Amino acid sequence: TPNTKLCRKVLEILSQRSHEPISREEGQEVLDLLFENLTRNGLLTQVSRGKSGKGYQLKTSALIWKMGPGEKAYTDPLRVHHAKDRLAKPNAFFLKLYRQAVKNDLDLHSREHTAQVPSESRELREQEFRQAVLPILYCSPTMELGVDISELNAVGMRNVPPTPANYAQRSGRAGRSGQPALVVTYCARGNSHDQHFFGHPEEMVAGAVATPRIDLANEDLVRAHIHALWLKESKLDLKESLAQLLDISGMNPSLKLNESVDEHLHDQDAQEKTFLRAQAIFEKLLREEDFAHCSWWNEGWLAKTIQDIPKSFEDACERWRSDYRAAIEQRDAQHLIVSDASKSHAEVDLARRLRFEAENLLEILQCKGGAFQGDFYSYRYFASEGFLPGYNFPRLPLTAHIPTPDNTSGASGKTVISRARFLAISEFGPENIIYHEGNKYSINRILLNRKKVDQGAGRLEEALSIRTIKQCQVCGYVHDVAVKNVDVCDLCGEEKLEELRNILRMPNVSTHRRARISSDEEERMRYGYKISSGYRFAEDSACVPTGKVVDAHGNVLLTLMYGAGADLWRMNLGWASPKDAKGFILNVDSGFWVGKGGQKGQGSAAKKVVDPEEKLVTTGHTMRVIPYVQDRKNCLLIIPRHDFAEDQVKIYSLQAALKQAIQHFYQLEEAEVSAEIMPASGQPQSILLIEAAEGGLGVLRRLIIDSSAINSVARRALEICHFDPDTGQDLHKAPYATEECVVACYNCLLNYGNQRIHDRLDRHMIKDFLLTLSQASFFLQDNQEIKLEDQEKNFENREKKFEDLLKLADSELEKKWLKYIYDHGYNLPDYAQYYIESCQTRCDFYYKPDRAIYIDGPVHECQDIQSNDEEIEECLGDNGIICIRFRDWEQWISVINEYPNIFYKRM
Repeated sequence: TPNTKLCRKVLEILSQRSHEPISREEGQEVLDLLFENLTRNGLLTQVSRGKSGKGYQLKTSALIWKMGPGEKAYTDPLRVHHAKDRLAKPNAFFLKLYRQAVKNDLDLHSREHTAQVPSESRELREQEFRQAVLPILYCSPTMELGVDISELNAVGMRNVPPTPANYAQRSGRAGRSGQPALVVTYCARGNSHDQHFFGHPEEMVAGAVATPRIDLANEDLVRAHIHALWLKESKLDLKESLAQLLDISGMNPSLKLNESVDEHLHDQDAQEKTFLRAQAIFEKLLREEDFAHCSWWNEGWLAKTIQDIPKSFEDACERWRSDYRAAIEQRDAQHLIVSDASKSHAEVDLARRLRFEAENLLEILQCKGGAFQGDFYSYRYFASEGFLPGYNFPRLPLTAHIPTPDNTSGASGKTVISRARFLAISEFGPENIIYHEGNKYSINRILLNRKKVDQGAGRLEEALSIRTIKQCQVCGYVHDVAVKNVDVCDLCGEEKLEELRNILRMPNVSTHRRARISSDEEERMRYGYKISSGYRFAEDSACVPTGKVVDAHGNVLLTLMYGAGADLWRMNLGWASPKDAKGFILNVDSGFWVGKGGQKGQGSAAKKVVDPEEKLVTTGHTMRVIPYVQDRKNCLLIIPRHDFAEDQVKIYSLQAALKQAIQHFYQLEEAEVSAEIMPASGQPQSILLIEAAEGGLGVLRRLIIDSSAINSVARRALEICHFDPDTGQDLHKAPYATEECVVACYNCLLNYGNQRIHDRLDRHMIKDFLLTLSQASFFLQDNQEIKLEDQEKNFENREKKFEDLLKLADSELEKKWLKYIYDHGYNLPDYAQYYIESCQTRCDFYYKPDRAIYIDGPVHECQDIQSNDEEIEECLGDNGIICIRFRDWEQWISVINEYPNIFYKRM
């Protein structure tokens, strides 16, 4: 459409110029008029660009789509450059695929099927998938859990499952009606686990299904099951939502427990019944080998746990209360802006969007709309808070509010996604991009409890849950200054402590929709984070089970310290760029993160800008904070001999080898065990292994109580590093590889996750150490500092145990042996005259978990008796039980030297 004003301006400029270029100001004026005209005529739409001024986008409705010749690939010349103006050739596969799809009128569309998709949407997609209306479904392991799509004929797995059981479950979704099925498994080149199975495909389906692992001695897990017993005895109905358990009446709800709920919590009869039922269970549990090194259990633990149920229930409600109060505050504050006639149109629009977001969050929290399977359904919520057993659902997750368009969420735009907190510290980090249902979102703010912050004037750190810690720069141990302000490390005694201030406990977050995912998504700019971890043993470090691995000459190779339910910290120290200061800048008035180009310093007031959302970000008080999350998990600290601390190549290579060996040996998924170098900054000193799986797996415990476990792991590490585990001969490559491995490759130490340290990985540097480790001896130290009264109690218990065992001894020789053990302070056996049914033999004494002791008399020198003994020993060996026989004290001394981890001294 002609524009008189625009034409006049162009003619005016041209009439004043002959061959001279126009000025920048004149050009800008012409461009402004041109873009205003294009916008008025519906070709462009104006968008805000914050401080940089106005921006424009081309409307998709103004585009005319035409089929190209398919001879060259068109790319954006501003972002992708080609040498000598030569354009890239199109991908022949996709060219043929798209042409064939158009020719055959194929409707190739897909949907997600994950736990983050609302249940009603999942059920609808399953129904459409069964009817072939939806041809492709992208699934997480939710489809592994028994969803039956009888007509399904093809399954593609993006990586190799960890065990044959997982493979059978996932591949077994196809061909369930007897029709032929195609199963394709992709083996990532950057993943050594996948590459191993690429070379050994038979192992994907071979072998027996492993027994599921769970750590029965995990305190949080046991406590949650005690709570479940109480819930049954109390007959408390948790309803569908916490909104039915708490008082949400009025404009400013108290959110206190309803009176009926409080009565159930303090029902003494229910607590007594729970105690009796739990006590019967513990009588069996305490005989299990998993409780042999359980440091948290004592006779008063059960009674105190049941007594603390009301407090534990209240604490579990706090996250819901905080989210509910934050949503109410946001809704009311934005409603005032919408009702204010003096506000600009842009400010009112933003306030409406934020009010709508808050109202949606309130509906999600109240489980309106039949959100039976939602994250805030009462039973699932209490499981996520650790009050009830979660059975592999993330415990204490963080959530992100997703303002999804109505046509993608399936729930009128009301969507939250949850992540385990150790994953959320980076995935929900400031300005990070997350994806959901084909859309892209940016984390732009945290959900603050505004009233709590306002009431915390002068106590802002307390209102925001901000604290100060000190972390040891030698071992990575964490010290909470509010609990105990120390100058030396509690664990290693070093004075190198780094103080980290303004540590912000990461709350739930909100997102802003950016754009749909495009085909050139890999070209996007990504900022990395500096993620640091720390740990603190739940009990006094002097009581932590500690073992030492020594070589044949008595030299210590490794020191192992096992922490059951240790406090683990994970901190987001800021952008990965070394030039950036630690932490991020947070607007404490609005909860918005200030971007990398935002205001610096604390308490500054930024100048006002045009964009109302940008105004919310940069006006008001700001503070530089370090987000962190905290959880309790089982961990194992591995401290190698001193020369590893002087050579980063050795310790990083050992870390990669041990992690992969543990995964292979115990058939674990990559995410179930993590390995980190301690400390995160400075000179590496140790390796921290963490059981990431909810409730723990008990695998790291095996490394501290099973004397042969570390030997087996070392042998597997040698195999992974292409060495013969018996001779150490360099095999140069994996059996299935086509190229030789020189220093490290993706079939051994390299993987996608450790790309940043590829230059510090060398399999040759750890070969000799692993060989020695595979033949080393393991000693479990008894280094607990026991009080005098506890020592007397322990001596009494030991004396009673000795008397009980002595009564069961069959011969004078057995009694003499047992008395020697007792008098010299060695570890007493667990059982006497123990019957091993699998081999139909009764040993004289038995040490848990797998040591049988035979005190043989002269009769065992007879030929027929010796033959029978050999058969028994062979049977015991086949069942994983070590048989130890001896007849004289000289042999007894040699047995002590051979099995020191069994007979170590208790006192």
